[in-house]
Parts: sequence; structure tokens; C-alpha cells
Amino acid sequence: MNSTTARARGRTWAVSVVATVVSTYALDLIAAAAGVALVATGLLAGLAQGWLLTLLVISYAAWGLGLRANVRANAVLLATTGMSTNVISKAGYDLARRLTGSARAQRWAAATGYVGTEIVKEAPYYLSAFGVAVVSDPITSDEALIFLAGANVGAMVYEYVVARLTRGFLRHSAVDRHPSA
Repeated sequence: MNSTTARARGRTWAVSVVATVVSTYALDLIAAAAGVALVATGLLAGLAQGWLLTLLVISYAAWGLGLRANVRANAVLLATTGMSTNVISKAGYDLARRLTGSARAQRWAAATGYVGTEIVKEAPYYLSAFGVAVVSDPITSDEALIFLAGANVGAMVYEYVVARLTRGFLRHSAVDRHPSA
């Protein structure tokens, strides 16, 4: 590997690490704020717990759709630039590329790394929401469920926005590379 290739590879890793850190904090901030806002509105207060659990399941499905859009945009970003908004996704992609060379294996590894990271990041939400409900009289388990549903909706919106921004970046980059396009 020559020094130009090494610098380019280092640059894609550096951008991916920074993007991961920024993305993680932004997602957590937006999701937590959405969860707190939904609880604070009182809109769902008094709803039976069965309905709250149904709402939570629906909110996870919505989050999954947002995540799907972002995973797809991330796959295109990786294939086009070698960069990612999730460093674990990039690591999986690069490893699959090195070991198999299969585009399908690369997409699968990138998606698995991305989704796996997001699932692991769910644990603090549950620990926080139900931990506070256990040790605090004013916070109920129903409010914890409402918080989680709101956080999922916030995460869905975030994922869609990042997917759109990523696709916009890729379109803009393509125009820069090909002014006649």
C-alpha cells in the first residue's frame, strides 16, 4: 500500500469515527428529548398499559423503518466513499471486503454492524426509564413506556433525516466529481 492510499484510508476512518461520535450524541439527544416531551405533554397519561405496550411496539416498527432508510444510505456511502456514519458498520464492511470481496457480504456486514450498534445503544434507555421508575415515586412504569415510545419516534425522525442528508451529500459529491451531470 502506498502512502497516498494509506492517507486516504486513514482519512475515511477518521471521518467515520467523528461521524459516529457526533451521530451517537445527536441521536441520544433527539431521542431523549422526544421521550421527555411526550411524557411532559400528558397526552398519553391514563392510557391502559396494554395500549401503551401496543404503542411501544408500533414505535419500534417506526424506528425500524427509519433505521432501514439510514442503513441503506450508509451502504451507498460506504460503497461510494469508504466512509460511514457508524464505525462498527465500516469495520464490518472493510473486513468483508478484505475477506470475501462480495458486495452482498459487504452490505450484510455493514448492516449487521449498524443495526447491532443501535440495538446495544437501546440498553441505557431501558435502564434509565425503568430505573428511574423503580427508585422514584413520581415516575411510573407507564411514563417509562411513554418515554420509550417517544424516544423511538425521535430516533425514527433522526434516522430519516440522516439518511436524507447522506443521500444529499452523495448527490452533491457526484455533481462535484462530474460537473456535466
